[in-house]
Amino acid sequence: MSIDIFKSKIHDIIKYITISFKIELHIDICHFAQSEIYAVITKGVNLFQIVRIYALGRWKFCKERIVAFTLVVVELAGGAALKEYTLPILKSGRTLICLSSGAFTDDAFKQEAICTAAKNNGRICIVNGAIGGLDFLQTCALQRGASEVVIETTKSPKSLLGAPALEGKTLDLTKKMVVFEGGVQEAIKGFPKNINVGVITALASENPHTKVKIVSDPEVHSNTHKIIYRSALADAVMEFSGKPDPANPKSSTTAALSAAACLKNLYSPISFW
Repeated sequence: MSIDIFKSKIHDIIKYITISFKIELHIDICHFAQSEIYAVITKGVNLFQIVRIYALGRWKFCKERIVAFTLVVVELAGGAALKEYTLPILKSGRTLICLSSGAFTDDAFKQEAICTAAKNNGRICIVNGAIGGLDFLQTCALQRGASEVVIETTKSPKSLLGAPALEGKTLDLTKKMVVFEGGVQEAIKGFPKNINVGVITALASENPHTKVKIVSDPEVHSNTHKIIYRSALADAVMEFSGKPDPANPKSSTTAALSAAACLKNLYSPISFW
């Protein structure tokens, strides 16, 4: 995921919040542990010294300090980092916006995170990433009765190369083919950088039996996700096509923007559901 996309919008949102609601906010993009990236939104605090400590790789030394100052932490770092830092953030009663939803396929981690947030007035915001319709899925999840949820993801072969599920296998780069069909747990293990949308769909619909289908198509120039929902309450087909992130073809450009939009909704007097 491109941090530049996130940064290009987040500063505009911070300015909007500051001017419109008279809330003094600052943002720093903190890099540590090489490729891991966090954005820290703070209130009236100069984080130069703390960011410099991050650069020296001394996260543990200042973890309590950063949590004390932070209002919102936006995770752009991956599932492993999310698991490591979620509980300290939530224990401090802060809001965590996260994109690496695949971490929540670990049910023990998910339940511990939810309980920690509930006990400490923290909040977990899982953003929509490359898809939409989560409001519809959550609405339908309130009904009684069974539902069928399927998400079909179509990407170019180059976007799928390197996935653990394809190790030792030959991916045909010239024709369209189904490379995976199965459950969410198996999908995220086999395609950890490609199928966070499947996890988000399962979480929002509250359907652990959500089915995932991954298609490799050399003719496509967009990452396409189609969600099919069926129940006694409603039927729906929702399809989303987003351009691949130039910095990370495995993800869509809208993924980073969804984190910025979530932050805007947290502070805006009007939100859309």
